Amino acid sequence: MTRKILVPLDGSMDSESVLIAARNVAESWGPAALHLLHVAPPTESVVVDGRVVSYADQETDRARWQALAYLDRIAASLEGLDIETEVRFGDPVSAIVDAAREARADCIAMATAVTTVRSVLNLSVAERVLRASGLPVLLVHESAWQTAPVR
Repeated sequence: MTRKILVPLDGSMDSESVLIAARNVAESWGPAALHLLHVAPPTESVVVDGRVVSYADQETDRARWQALAYLDRIAASLEGLDIETEVRFGDPVSAIVDAAREARADCIAMATAVTTVRSVLNLSVAERVLRASGLPVLLVHESAWQTAPVR
């Protein structure tokens, strides 16, 4: 049976710092897939001078295609692995936890900036996912990308 690692990415190089660790875990597990997830904010209609220029559903489609193009670029850099991509809209913590459950992920791998006990008290998205998911969460310090960028 193939194991699955959910990897939330926000489009930043910092969030991509987890990819090397996620690849290593996937390769050590044998048959494993990476489920790349991008969570975008909800979209709204674009109104200029009182006229609707773009409706919310059009903006959602635009944002979805941009996010999928981004995830496809990342997937191409992870040659040799089974990759799935997904885009969701809404609250990042809820979307990540829901996606992990629906994908039947075995763990979640994500970057975090947490370095001190004080910063843990501020609860970044990564820490809130750790508390809410009930799954093992691999946290990689976001500065790790500087040693091996994926782009």
